[in-house]
Amino acid sequence: MLLRTILFTSVLAAFSACTTLRVDRILASSPGDWTTEGGSVSRANVSTGKIKPPLKEVWQYNAQAGIRAVPLVSDSTVIVATLNGEIQAVNLSNGKRIGYKAFESAVVGTPVLDGSSVILATAGKAETIVSYNLQRGRQNWAFHAGPVESSPLLYGGHVYVATVGGDVYCLQKETGEEVWKFEGEEKDRRKGFRSSPSTDGKLILFGSDSGTLYALNRTNGDIAWTLATGASIFASPVVSSHTVIVGNLKGILFAVDSERGTIRWTYDVGSPVYAAVAVDEALIYCSAANGTVYAIDSSGDLKWKFPTKAILNSAPLVSGDFLFVGSMDRVLYTLDRSSGKEVWRFQSEGRIRVSPVAWGDFLLVTSEDKFVTMLGPS
Repeated sequence: MLLRTILFTSVLAAFSACTTLRVDRILASSPGDWTTEGGSVSRANVSTGKIKPPLKEVWQYNAQAGIRAVPLVSDSTVIVATLNGEIQAVNLSNGKRIGYKAFESAVVGTPVLDGSSVILATAGKAETIVSYNLQRGRQNWAFHAGPVESSPLLYGGHVYVATVGGDVYCLQKETGEEVWKFEGEEKDRRKGFRSSPSTDGKLILFGSDSGTLYALNRTNGDIAWTLATGASIFASPVVSSHTVIVGNLKGILFAVDSERGTIRWTYDVGSPVYAAVAVDEALIYCSAANGTVYAIDSSGDLKWKFPTKAILNSAPLVSGDFLFVGSMDRVLYTLDRSSGKEVWRFQSEGRIRVSPVAWGDFLLVTSEDKFVTMLGPS
């Protein structure tokens, strides 16, 4: 019986390793695509679409595995990454699976779409950064960086990845060759990076488990400045108008001058901040673990707050006149972004730990129990 079990496991592993994902065309990019965590390299969580509730369910897709990464959308194709280490392609029009590809281990952070290639990072120990061509159904390159639980950043022909081991790598997008490597002081204290990097075009910005906010020179990886925040940073920093905005696990929201690294203001939300904020032209929207959404202006003053019934640990999404917030109480809240008043809600299949994604008139909602639901105009 033991021999049979070993043989079955080996065959299953070999089959998984040989799975091939192919999309039968080049994915044509458009301005409304959602191709990276936060929707842009600044991680601002603002959509170019203008969704107008109420919405109705169009389809529901079962990924058959846990999901922590935000779905990506381009050219009517949805890319879903799972904790089983799979990248799955789904037809946006009908919610049917196109195919899937199994990689080394869990994909925790959100991959990046670059045309017809997807760049992903896994929590394994071997080839943990991979570029895969969806149209050709084959791997472009792979790089050993150690376990990664954050989302890769793609900018200027380079890929930037922060690792659990306390390193940050800059790789050539086309070849995967290392350009530079940064080793944080956390490496010696077993404190790594779970905050996904963002950029203002000059600096690579990310937080650490030790509570330090880092700004590195994008071209060579040298430290431009650091800021000690006093508690671990899991959220991705958001860059807006020369200001870096990030919250820590002590519940302090920091607004920092991106050039000098000096604090402009802080705001205490009284509860851990696990996710990035959303930033539009008027307000900063923060989801806190106490279940409250805070809207703060550019001076650090509170404009409104909205209580939900459970923990919030995913970033809000701005689309049109509305703010969409997913909660662990299985509800997607839709708020008027200027007043904070609730205008509509959607009851999901499970707890919402992943930020919603907007594409045109449609909204993708991911619930923790493996489902991605597409909502459209009613």
